Amino acid sequence: MLVREALASKGYRESPNGRYRLEIGLANASPNVEVQRPERSAETVKGAMHPIVLCQPQRYVLTVGMIDRTNGSLLFRNAAAARHCGGSAAKILPRLVRAAVNG
Repeated sequence: MLVREALASKGYRESPNGRYRLEIGLANASPNVEVQRPERSAETVKGAMHPIVLCQPQRYVLTVGMIDRTNGSLLFRNAAAARHCGGSAAKILPRLVRAAVNG
């Protein structure tokens, strides 16, 4: 719903047979994720944290993309990431959506 509203505010209209396909992804993980890339050794994605942390922070990544249905070309694909300390991403989703849609 948030992505739909953000795209509508930019002038996009929803249509069942529209020219573009919308792709949305939302992922979350601990901020201390180890990433393995084929060309490099493992990296730890770790941000500086305050010494007194009263919750378990999570890292959220939202991706939004639009692909042309006729030829498969990419109109745009953007991502936004944030760290959130709490049980739900609901508080940060509006900010992530704005960043991902507006690029």
